[in-house]
Amino acid sequence: MVRSIVDILKFSRDLAYGAGAIMRRYWKHPVAARRKSNGTWVSEVDLRISRYVYEQVQASYPEMGLLTEETYEQYQPKVRGFIIDELDGTHTFLNHGKGFTFQIAYVDDWDQLQMGLIYD
Repeated sequence: MVRSIVDILKFSRDLAYGAGAIMRRYWKHPVAARRKSNGTWVSEVDLRISRYVYEQVQASYPEMGLLTEETYEQYQPKVRGFIIDELDGTHTFLNHGKGFTFQIAYVDDWDQLQMGLIYD
């Protein structure tokens, strides 16, 4: 089923607000984190947002692909989908600073950017 870009934008906005709520719940609190094999940080918040995003996409857009920073190894190619960075700036977040974001893009044929949104 092909969805309108307006519907996808509204869905993306709602996803961003949900991710932002998760970030706010944990910001300035101790959060479990570890370094990934590439040396960057992944936190409990990254993984909570990743689960939230996966559940929402599966419930609303199961026909679309989902590629995220934390789940790229399980990526299943589809014609259309979302590319997401659950918590860009994890190190800053862990240090209770400002300047971390949730980022989402919607692509068609995986090379045609249709929409991008950043929640800061």
